[in-house]
Amino acid sequence: MLNPKFTYKVYNNLLIALAFLIPIHDRLVAPVIALLGLFWFLEFNFIEKWKQLKSSKNNRYLLAFASIYLVYLAGTIYSEQLTGMTGAWFTLEVKMSLFVFPLWFSTTNVSQLRPDIYKKIIVSFIWGSFISGMLILNNAVYQYFMEKSTSVFFYTKLSMVHHPSYLSLIYTFDIALLVNWLFIKKPKNPTKRNAAYVLILFFQFLIILLSSKAGIISVVLMFVIIMIFTVLKDRASMKGHFLVAGSLMIIFLFILFLTPPSYNRFFAAERALESKLQADTNHLDGSVARMLIWKSALEIIADNPVLGVGTGDVTTELLNKYHEHNIIMAEEREYNAHNQYLQTYVATGIAGFLALMGCLFAGAFVAFTRKNLLYLVFVLVFAFNILVESMLERQAGVVFYSFFNALLFYFTVNKKKS
Repeated sequence: MLNPKFTYKVYNNLLIALAFLIPIHDRLVAPVIALLGLFWFLEFNFIEKWKQLKSSKNNRYLLAFASIYLVYLAGTIYSEQLTGMTGAWFTLEVKMSLFVFPLWFSTTNVSQLRPDIYKKIIVSFIWGSFISGMLILNNAVYQYFMEKSTSVFFYTKLSMVHHPSYLSLIYTFDIALLVNWLFIKKPKNPTKRNAAYVLILFFQFLIILLSSKAGIISVVLMFVIIMIFTVLKDRASMKGHFLVAGSLMIIFLFILFLTPPSYNRFFAAERALESKLQADTNHLDGSVARMLIWKSALEIIADNPVLGVGTGDVTTELLNKYHEHNIIMAEEREYNAHNQYLQTYVATGIAGFLALMGCLFAGAFVAFTRKNLLYLVFVLVFAFNILVESMLERQAGVVFYSFFNALLFYFTVNKKKS
């Protein structure tokens, strides 16, 4: 129905725009994804799409990442709550990207896109991250003159575009992209090389200000993965890469210890976990709250070990448990399980849990065996973050993971380089 040349020009622009908007605000990405799906449908060449899927086992492997969405879809069959902001249909809408991107990349002739599309997407994402960083810093400066409090430069008061944990994950991926570029390209132009290091330090500084404990640990984890990968898979460049990653990690930790509001959150969490009991369940420390929430989720899993409670009934069941255990803060704020593994198991049972684990394992396995450091860092850091956040319950986390997982998997298995 559409001219192929026109369609692929649109695809190029939509992919670049999507990458740019992901760090800025999750509400901006929905129209772009809708247009991507609309043009995919209006091509109306479904026979060609089927041939594209059948022509390569790698495409079929990529489509397999959509299995977790199909499990959630099946979970609507035995859900009691289908409508509403916590119902099954809304949950499926939020998670739609888990199906859309594997389907799009596995059935679209990506070779028809512009030759440098991978590079353009990555550069666009970094620019979007840089602009989002400048936006939150400028907003913090404005708020400081209004409130005369330095608290506006930290944690949730700083992060106006995403939750601090999500934004920290995005900036961690930016650092991984820049480090990977330095390792692969080995730029001789000092201006470009120094600009990359400045951006790395800028994103590290933002992560420290965001004060997400998981985000800070993610940066250290990322550098550890890079150093281990270098020893195991890239011994030819081991000395230089190990030194760069180690130095950047030390600089990050040095800046962290110069920022008491950020590192003190670790000590506060440690003291709270040691005491464990807090009389006021309206003001629980975040780490203690997570422990109580996880306990509630595990009790629900024990009662529904095979099928879970259904895609649309997770919030209802969790709130009932919060009420039963008198976790007032979690009940009033309608917290999710704050752990994607538990959240998925509660919703869809063992099938959903295995599908989630399978997606993460498959990505990590392909990345390691194909020696793709960037993809390996992406999967492992994301796998760590969803230990403490249910990141696939918000569009920001769903789009970030599903888009870049499909993109990196495709270019890894097809040995495309940019």
